[in-house]
Amino acid sequence: MSIVLAAVSLVQEQWAQARSYCERALPLVIAKSNPQRLAITLFYLSRARFELGDHEQGMQDAQKALALFRDIQDEQWEALTKQYLAEMQARSEH
Repeated sequence: MSIVLAAVSLVQEQWAQARSYCERALPLVIAKSNPQRLAITLFYLSRARFELGDHEQGMQDAQKALALFRDIQDEQWEALTKQYLAEMQARSEH
C-alpha cells in the first residue's frame, strides 16, 4: 500500500511524503523477495530523493532499479528508468 501512496505523492510533487512512503516500503519489499516491486520502489525513491536535492543517491537508486528491471526483463520499466536517469543526469549537470 505504501508504494501506491508513494506514486500518488510523486504525481502531486509531494517529494518528502513520497520518500517517506518508499523508505517505509523498502524493508517489506526486500523481505518478500519480489524483484519487480523492489525495482519500482527504488525507482520511486530515486525520484523523490533527486527532487529533494540528493542527486547522487537518487541516481544510484535509479541505477539499481534499472539493473533489476533488466534482470527481470521488464522492458517498459527499463525504458522509463533509462529516460528518467538521462533526465536526472542532464539536470544535475546544470
